[in-house]
Amino acid sequence: MIELQHALPEPTELRAYRGRHPGGPWETATFDAVRPMLRRQLNLEQQGLCVYCESRLEEEDGHIEHIKSRGQHPQLTFAYANLAHSCSQPDHCGHQKQDQVLPVGTTVIATATLP
Repeated sequence: MIELQHALPEPTELRAYRGRHPGGPWETATFDAVRPMLRRQLNLEQQGLCVYCESRLEEEDGHIEHIKSRGQHPQLTFAYANLAHSCSQPDHCGHQKQDQVLPVGTTVIATATLP
């Protein structure tokens, strides 16, 4: 896992969306318009690497990962500092991490559910 410190400012589109939809849901058609731009910026900041396994990741691939889960930290759903670009492999990275918060240096590749 790479240490992610956002060097670029929060995207204007994300800030505007959060202002128009405070506390709104993540999975909406309205937010779908913001998602590609956000994924592009996160991919740029991460130098085209998955935040967890550091494998090569194209901007149109993968998903936007919440470092601290939406379920346990709903107030951070749209917080830019809590967002990263992760590969979408079902058996590792963001999908395997689930609701855990992982320390820097952790590799999330497993064949069983994490404790």
